[in-house]
Amino acid sequence: MFARSRTVRCWIIVSTAVVALAGAATPLAADDGSIVAWGRNGDGQTDVPAPNSGFVAVAAGTLHSLGLKADGSIVGWGYNCCGQTDVPAPNSGFVAVAG
Repeated sequence: MFARSRTVRCWIIVSTAVVALAGAATPLAADDGSIVAWGRNGDGQTDVPAPNSGFVAVAAGTLHSLGLKADGSIVGWGYNCCGQTDVPAPNSGFVAVAG
């Protein structure tokens, strides 16, 4: 059985915080570098892994999210049936780009 996938619908910039809107959960990268997430959590979409700090950007999928940290690493959480939250090594040197 294949999981359905959707792309991020939009980005909203509020002050220096970034909200990523997608399917059933919504993560927010706050000014203090933490991520606040709310909505449906059947697959861990709102369970941001510890330590929840140092984030500079966030992207939301339908059932998973990815956060970019200030050190250039990426953290993934949520539904992971096909490796969508497994960041390949080396997990460093990533930068945010607008799409």
